[in-house]
Amino acid sequence: MRKGGVTSSTRATEESITLDVNAKKVSYQLSLKSEYQDYNTYWTDPKKIPIGIPKKFMIEKYGGPYQACCPDGNAWFLPSLVSPTNTYGLGVIFEAKKEDIKGQQWERAYKNMKVGSKFNRDTDYVLFCTGKGAISDENSKTRKGLGKWYCFEKAVKVDWDEEGLLNTFVYFQLKSFTQQQYFEIMQFHLDKKLGIETPKINKIDSYTPPTLNEFI
Repeated sequence: MRKGGVTSSTRATEESITLDVNAKKVSYQLSLKSEYQDYNTYWTDPKKIPIGIPKKFMIEKYGGPYQACCPDGNAWFLPSLVSPTNTYGLGVIFEAKKEDIKGQQWERAYKNMKVGSKFNRDTDYVLFCTGKGAISDENSKTRKGLGKWYCFEKAVKVDWDEEGLLNTFVYFQLKSFTQQQYFEIMQFHLDKKLGIETPKINKIDSYTPPTLNEFI
């Protein structure tokens, strides 16, 4: 997602805006909590828009302003993770995507995933995915029947996790994520990096309608 929010008419739906805004709001509120003061996050002032990976870090990594990474739920840096392979201590990235039956939002996620892997291969890359792309029949024999986000989740595990490039986590459901859902999931991943045991995440149900043909 480009810094500042929705940038095209195809994404400027009420659901997409709500998804982005909730991710930003919850992430910012978590950044203020005392238990997460070990993390560094970067925000514009006064609008509190996530900066993600700061431009100066990108210039140092890429040799110029050739790349950017501004995820909806921000990039979270943990100084205790600094190492020769993780110079900036990047720990967690939270990204939100809405995808209908047709569209390429899942491809846009790959760019920020690539950037995250360049900074730290042990980054937890957490995706919140909604829209009709979440409609899934896990017993289907076709990609169309399995659903866009289901196939995406399986693919990134091979492309990134099995290659040792990232730790990917894909949560998907038809409706937009509530602020409470964001809070529980974000808290879980932030605590995990801190070595804190937290309650298990409430089950996220991917919505399967009575007949897929209704939507496909």
